[in-house]
Amino acid sequence: MIRIRKISLLTILVLSSTSIFYNFSIWKSKKNKNEKIKNQSKKEKVIEPGKVEENLNSNKTIKDNNSGNANINTPVVTKKYPDLVYAAQIATEAVVHIRAIQESKEIKTKRRKMPIEEFLEKFFNEKLPQIEGRRTRPRIGIGSGVILSSDGYIVTNNHVIEGADKVEVTLYDSNKFEATVIGQDFSTDLAIIKIKRNSLPYINFGNSDDLKVGQWVLAVGNPLGLNHTATAGIVSAKDRSRNELSPKNKMEIGSYIQTDAAINIGNSGGALVDIEGKLVGINTAIIAPTGVFAGYGFAIPSKIVKKVWIDIVKYGSVQKGLLNITGISIANVKKMLNQNMPIEGLSDKKLKNILSKYKDNSGILVANVIKNKAAYNAGIKQYDIITKINNVTIKSMSHLQEILIGEHRPGDEIKVAYLRKGVKKETKIILETNTKYRVIKKLDKFITNDIEGATFENVSKDLLKKYKIEGGVQLKKLSKGKWEDAGIKEGFIITSIVHLDSTKRHVPITNIKILCSELNSLIDKKFVIEGIYPSDKNKKRIFALYW
Repeated sequence: MIRIRKISLLTILVLSSTSIFYNFSIWKSKKNKNEKIKNQSKKEKVIEPGKVEENLNSNKTIKDNNSGNANINTPVVTKKYPDLVYAAQIATEAVVHIRAIQESKEIKTKRRKMPIEEFLEKFFNEKLPQIEGRRTRPRIGIGSGVILSSDGYIVTNNHVIEGADKVEVTLYDSNKFEATVIGQDFSTDLAIIKIKRNSLPYINFGNSDDLKVGQWVLAVGNPLGLNHTATAGIVSAKDRSRNELSPKNKMEIGSYIQTDAAINIGNSGGALVDIEGKLVGINTAIIAPTGVFAGYGFAIPSKIVKKVWIDIVKYGSVQKGLLNITGISIANVKKMLNQNMPIEGLSDKKLKNILSKYKDNSGILVANVIKNKAAYNAGIKQYDIITKINNVTIKSMSHLQEILIGEHRPGDEIKVAYLRKGVKKETKIILETNTKYRVIKKLDKFITNDIEGATFENVSKDLLKKYKIEGGVQLKKLSKGKWEDAGIKEGFIITSIVHLDSTKRHVPITNIKILCSELNSLIDKKFVIEGIYPSDKNKKRIFALYW
């Protein structure tokens, strides 16, 4: 039997009032909490593009729970991430998709044997001769490019278009154009191309020197076939040398921006921009065992990009000022000595003696000086430590290369500060060039129609229409010189130039400026001139020259 106890009315009232009071307390607590969160969100400041650094520099004094020190100035970052929408919009509209097409080539292939042939081989115990087939296959490379001007100049990586017979550019609005290759530079892995269109959206240059580690950046390109993709990250490091990328990397440029913004195949030649949408680098390489993004990408600083663009358009080739020395960063010298690694051509005893008097990690040690060249003539010797160029402290060899390539040309005079046996010295050096590049201080060939004994003029629109050609330069007057030696006569219309190096590049010649630019880039090289004689019924003629 179940016993039911009697409960008094007073007990019921007490229990009920307790429950009501408890529920009211919970409701009141939640209300206060919500109001507190609401008020806090109203006070929170939203970071605007371009003001991130200002907000992150506001320090608050907080107590360190571990040490008990109440006076540690530690940045307290409670702000939102920067708005990257504006930067993404500017960059995506000015980034293009590039298809580099190499003409089909005949390839020998071995045809698979038919079942009857395999049976006969087994039956007679004798192999039948392998029948070769022939097929053609076009080679297509993809990458990205960045529009630098409204009239169609575009920068990309040299490795994107190298060896291409045709370069096709697709804009943000999906319009396609065939591009003309204006110039290429292997050492910086940059190339300038151009399309015939005006009023294009383009990216303004930012100053890559002002970039700081930890600063937000966007990588924009066409990775893995996904056109106009933007990925965000930060600047992870600066002045990365090619040896840090890969020991087998043959590129001469020594200063890369490292970022953790995702970069993949197809991003090459794309833009690295800051939060204001300004170009700070051209994405060019990744470190990845699988060939896809695995943490870090590398970009060529915008300072170098701008210099290469100007040089190629103005001079026809990149003008590189050289000290004509080889050197090793002090940090690397110390590292090698600590690991007992010998440095070829240098004495460990001398190095240790020099470094005992030099405690800094910046600067470069001169390992070798080429006789009768720029640095040698200015008095620089082996074992000297170069500390500054034009009052700028040199951090490493990659930093030195960035300054020389990005800021100077052959013929420029620079001020060099260095140490010799602990004694501070200073000298002035006139930068030189090597045999691959020519010092061009006067632009005579770019402002005159007279080139090596021949006078040229642009083909008129009427003649272009008559001869059914897109552009050309006509030889109007001829005297003794390389043109006559090659067998070219007056009246010949040059329509294109073909490079005879590994690139086999075909460059349409539409005006005198492009002709001069190409000829200047072909100094000490063999090439082929293509064109027609007006009286020859448009029959193409070819002449080989050595400039």
